Amino acid sequence: MRLVFVLCALLLPSVALSQEWVALYQKAETSFGNNQFETAYQEATETLKKYQAESGETNDSYASILRLLVNVCFQQNKLQEGLEFAQKEIQIREGKKDLVLSTAYENAAQFHRSL
Repeated sequence: MRLVFVLCALLLPSVALSQEWVALYQKAETSFGNNQFETAYQEATETLKKYQAESGETNDSYASILRLLVNVCFQQNKLQEGLEFAQKEIQIREGKKDLVLSTAYENAAQFHRSL
């Protein structure tokens, strides 16, 4: 019984932190959808920081945060920064050849054309 309590005590902070970046990501998506691009940018960059502090794994979650930042940066004409996020997303998604990767390449090309 004591072991279960210790395990719960160790795992709960990481679960709470995990939920924190997810909630912030959802807020950023909502702000983006409402054309509140500066707010979305702030929330998305904070999401990235919280995600990296939690685990920083380069997986689909990380790539999704980068995709959100790509979209926000494009809307704000932050082209160089957006291109950097797009290139990072491509690096993460290259192992899985699918429509999502194709869209990441398309986004990067759009930034190149706009620069």
